[in-house]
Amino acid sequence: MALQVVEPLAGVLAEIGRVLAAGGRLVATLPADGPLRPTDVVEVGVLLAALGRRLGYPNDADLRRLPELFVSAGLRPVVDERRRFEYRLDDAAAVDVFLSSLYLPGIAPARYAAARRWLRVLVRAGAVLPVPIRRVVAVRT
Repeated sequence: MALQVVEPLAGVLAEIGRVLAAGGRLVATLPADGPLRPTDVVEVGVLLAALGRRLGYPNDADLRRLPELFVSAGLRPVVDERRRFEYRLDDAAAVDVFLSSLYLPGIAPARYAAARRWLRVLVRAGAVLPVPIRRVVAVRT
C-alpha cells in the first residue's frame, strides 16, 4: 500500500526491478475504485460529499498505466485484480481508525468532522464500508 504515494513511481519501480533477482516477484496492493455494490455507492457518495472531494493519490495517473511502467522497469505483469473487502463500523473508535487510514492531506477540519458525523450515522445502522483493493504482481524478466 505504498505505490500510490512513492515518488517518482517510475524510478521506484526501476529500482525494484534492479534489485530483484531474475524471476523475483513484486507483489503490491493499492486502493481501487471498485468493485462496488449498488448500496456502496450511496454510503461512499455521502462520505465523499462530506469530505468535499474524491479520494486521490499522488500517483493516480501513473497507476492507470502500471503495466507499461512495469515493462519499462524490466518487470512482467502477471496479476492485476480487484476485490471488494469490508470494514465493519462497530463503534466511534472504528470510525476514527477508518478516517485516519484515508489519504487526506490538507483536509479542512470541518470536512473531516462532517465525514466523522456521517460515518457515526452508519455505525448506528450497523453498516460496513467497502474497501476495494487492487492487487498486482510482476516478475523480473
